[in-house]
Amino acid sequence: MKKTILYDVDGVILNTKKFTDRYTNDYHISPETLLTFIEGPFYDCQIGKADFYTELDKVRANWNFPGDTSDLIEYWFSDIKKGLNKELLSSITSFRKTGNKCFIATNQEVNRMEYLWETAGLNKYFDGYFVSCDVGIKKPDAKYFEYIVKKLKLSPQEVIFFDNDQRVVDAAKKFGIEAYLYTDFAGYQHILEELSI
Repeated sequence: MKKTILYDVDGVILNTKKFTDRYTNDYHISPETLLTFIEGPFYDCQIGKADFYTELDKVRANWNFPGDTSDLIEYWFSDIKKGLNKELLSSITSFRKTGNKCFIATNQEVNRMEYLWETAGLNKYFDGYFVSCDVGIKKPDAKYFEYIVKKLKLSPQEVIFFDNDQRVVDAAKKFGIEAYLYTDFAGYQHILEELSI
């Protein structure tokens, strides 16, 4: 039987240092300064209610960044390509060759998702994506998972999902999706073996 698997991005497909950690280290500003943005305007960007460039432009002057807003976005995305989980992507390629379907399920704002899909090349590895800025809701909200299964025209029980956040995994399980915590590639392979995939 063909399978449909969903994958989170950060911490699963992508293994990079948190932006806030990287930025505070490189530009020596307090984490609180960034968190005010991340937990406020950036949240709205991730559910499609605000424009990332516009919101970042409002705060850039307080971030000690030496360039303009476009340069800051380029810096924000600069570690994506080198952080791709190549072992996992290779496994997904093999998995899809047998007719199975693989999709991204992630909380992202539109610019980063476009970068991931087009520039970083994730469009070569997946059948599509479900991203919070399009859905208008973030994981772990049950409505996010409801949106996905409706689009896929599947029951929750027909979908497998890997995420590195236990809260999200628990929410997906509660909704009825067969969800697993992603810790590393070896653990992922073990789960696939147990599922006879």
